[in-house]
Amino acid sequence: MKNKIGIVLNILFILAIILAAYTLIKVYYLDKNNLLPGLCPVNNNRTLIFISIGVLFLYYILSAIYDKKIKNHSK
Repeated sequence: MKNKIGIVLNILFILAIILAAYTLIKVYYLDKNNLLPGLCPVNNNRTLIFISIGVLFLYYILSAIYDKKIKNHSK
């Protein structure tokens, strides 16, 4: 059971990093050329940014819970 949870956490981490990298590239490189001068590229991609932060936060919480369970189980 421990191994399966660890694999899920690793997949969630990889997904979070890929999503955050895609969001960063989309905001600062892809959408920057299509906007009028003076417009903020972040406003158009706010949902994607919040999803990226949410997945990273979910990974952080789940990994903290998983680590705490492993410490308690090993005692």
